[in-house]
Amino acid sequence: MLHTKFSQFALSTLAISVALGTNTAGAEEAATEQQKDIEVIMVSAQKSIKPLQKVAASISVVDADSILNAAKVTAADVLSDVAGVEVQGAARGAAVAIRGLGSDLPPGVGESSVSTNYDGVYSIRAEAGVLGFYDMDRVEVLRGPQGTLYGRNATGGVINFISRDPSLDDTSGYVAVGAGNYDFKRVEGAVNLVVSDDVAVRMAATYVDRDGYLSNGHADSKGDGQRLKVLYSPSSEFRLVAGYDRIHLGGMGSGGVEEANWVAGDYYTTADPDIGAGQDYTSEKLYLDLSWQVGPGVLTVLPAYQTGAGTNEGFFGGRGSSGFDPKKIEQNSLEIRYGSLPGETLEWVMGYFHYDYEQYTINDVFNTDGSITVTNEYQENNGESDALFAQLTYHLADDLRLTAGARYTQDKRQAEGSAPPPLFIFDGVRDDSFTDWKLGLEKDLSDSVMVYAQAATGFRPGGVNPFNGGTIVPEDLLAYEAGVKSRLLDNTLQINASGFYYDYADYQVVDFFFSATGPNLVFYNADATNWGGEFELLSIPTDVDRINLAVAYLNSEITSDLCLNPYGYFGETEAVCDGLGANAINFNGERLPHSPEWTIKAGYEHTFVGESGWTLVPRLDLRYVSEQYVAPSNQTPALQDSYITGDATLTWTHPEGHLSVSAFVRNIADEAVKNAFFVGYSIVQPPRMYGMNVNYQF
Repeated sequence: MLHTKFSQFALSTLAISVALGTNTAGAEEAATEQQKDIEVIMVSAQKSIKPLQKVAASISVVDADSILNAAKVTAADVLSDVAGVEVQGAARGAAVAIRGLGSDLPPGVGESSVSTNYDGVYSIRAEAGVLGFYDMDRVEVLRGPQGTLYGRNATGGVINFISRDPSLDDTSGYVAVGAGNYDFKRVEGAVNLVVSDDVAVRMAATYVDRDGYLSNGHADSKGDGQRLKVLYSPSSEFRLVAGYDRIHLGGMGSGGVEEANWVAGDYYTTADPDIGAGQDYTSEKLYLDLSWQVGPGVLTVLPAYQTGAGTNEGFFGGRGSSGFDPKKIEQNSLEIRYGSLPGETLEWVMGYFHYDYEQYTINDVFNTDGSITVTNEYQENNGESDALFAQLTYHLADDLRLTAGARYTQDKRQAEGSAPPPLFIFDGVRDDSFTDWKLGLEKDLSDSVMVYAQAATGFRPGGVNPFNGGTIVPEDLLAYEAGVKSRLLDNTLQINASGFYYDYADYQVVDFFFSATGPNLVFYNADATNWGGEFELLSIPTDVDRINLAVAYLNSEITSDLCLNPYGYFGETEAVCDGLGANAINFNGERLPHSPEWTIKAGYEHTFVGESGWTLVPRLDLRYVSEQYVAPSNQTPALQDSYITGDATLTWTHPEGHLSVSAFVRNIADEAVKNAFFVGYSIVQPPRMYGMNVNYQF
């Protein structure tokens, strides 16, 4: 019996790629048989393989085909059509906000509210958000606090970027070549090799080269990535995947547009010069993923080691820097879980998680004449976290289930460095421990309709200011959520909806500015509330039509005094606000950053079928996003107005399915959208991008 249940677990894992339409044997036949039905998408978001519609949580999935056909490269591209998700600009990478919760903290200073995991491994760096989306299986977006099931705690949600594993079925692979404006060139491919009855190897690689769209050549995309996975599975009870990932980023890197040009409508013109060597960053990751049936459950062990180093030279935000960013970072992590087999009356999982990192950065001043002024400015950050977590779901009846979970975490951060002028040495330490819990109830109203309600807490640890050693106070979240998941009209209409209320204590606020003494980070805390919901619809009204709609509403408000004067000095009481002067701004009642009130995303595709069996699929995706602040300093320069834009693809597929050609356009309306603002400069998303992509599968 145990053998059979674990076999079902393993087969369900393989079924994910079929459900999402990826290159798996039998996928074409499955699609034909279920052409009138909405496909069953299997997810591992709850640490067991379940149909998406049977998971009592607000989850969205991005499939591999939509990433490949539109030649999507960055996290912003991949997550552009997910309700309630905003991708923020970062100096070299991307940070994700869900329901208005994300991070404006530099890497290593503190944690983001959203945990980004790549093949199950958490990373504090953001570089993979620029290039890491090739040979993908799927992307899972979980909204709300996650901690009683996950290694790394997250108050805002989790993004799981999952690449394809090796398969013992057959030798196969694909090659995709793309080209477009801004001299865009992209190549990616993978090959799956069956070495023996129990060993398979999958090798994947990508190369991207695109010119920058800012006037000084910055905001380009140049880099390459390689991935190797080896699968060893001598039986259905044992599965081991060993993985290696490498990412290299080059080019000029990110850039910003000063406020004067933005106001004048010169959205891609910057006063920053184009001198400097740009960026040269390389990261590597080694990891194992073991699943082994032991007794009444499955043991999962996931150790990982990550390292990165790079140089950065150029101008950003009116200031030149030359140095190592980071000179080196090392991160170790270990997750151990033991969970029940599928189908048990009592579903349970328990686990231990550890991670530690050490990061060292050094920067000198880079002048407009190309010279370097040595300033001895450096920061060293390190942190360590240990956690125990558990969650169980008990079937009170055939159609009623109760879930309870808990997590205990100890977290430590330390930063030291020097900051001129005048030169001073600092050393700051932050220790936190916290206990989170979750309680939920779910009920099947029918075979195709489920409702759920839950309450959970989240804790975002504190941190240390890398410029002066000051500490950051942790924040607490109490979250309530209720939702419904349904399949209607003979499985041709899917409607999912959820509503939530977040009560925040000590929400972390950070602002970055330059003063007479150089760069500064200031940290304060404020109470806040977020409430709203998401509505998602997927319809297949005919055999050849597909419609999707996602609507998100978010009411976000700071509920305590938080003041800022023009010089970047904060205060947290009304009396201090009054003392800061007439020009001080009190944010009490203002919205949190990255929190648009309304987001509407809709898509439509139609399949034309030729007499010989070829298909032609035009698809249009539209997005409306209401105004939002893209930085904590809620002032006019940090405001992004509401906008409408979208993407389009046209995909032709050969009758035998091995060859497809896609034309794509992203940001059809050519909207200039800022997604970050600091030190008087805006980071702007790409203008209209278009091109073609050819994909050959074998």
